[in-house]
Amino acid sequence: MDRRSAARQALVAGVLAEAGTFVSARRLHGVLAAEGHAISLSSVYRALAAMDESEVERIPSTSGEMRYRRRTSRTDCVLSCLRCGASVVAPAPEIDAWARRAARDNAFDLTRVRAVLGGLCGDCAAGGSREPEGDG
Repeated sequence: MDRRSAARQALVAGVLAEAGTFVSARRLHGVLAAEGHAISLSSVYRALAAMDESEVERIPSTSGEMRYRRRTSRTDCVLSCLRCGASVVAPAPEIDAWARRAARDNAFDLTRVRAVLGGLCGDCAAGGSREPEGDG
């Protein structure tokens, strides 16, 4: 990876870390532009594509647009609103235990456990006023 690509990837990773929730590439691009960074939307997409699963989680919204979130741990369960992008990392020892049993029973060497559950948050399910994420 060249220096320019590495710098762009670091910028995108920084915005993802600050967001703390799932955001679209367009939202990331908007934040970077508002901060005065000259980076194109296609460069944001390339930076996200270059990040592996240990760095970033991906989940589609209800419109099909991909959203991204900086990974916070190697074992977590994320509840994600597919409308507004709100997300909560929830402890899930049952999922972790099940995954380890399934791996052991099927002769797999489990290196990480990840579960992303998509639905609607309480506000969106109730028709609340949260703004759909992704428009900018």
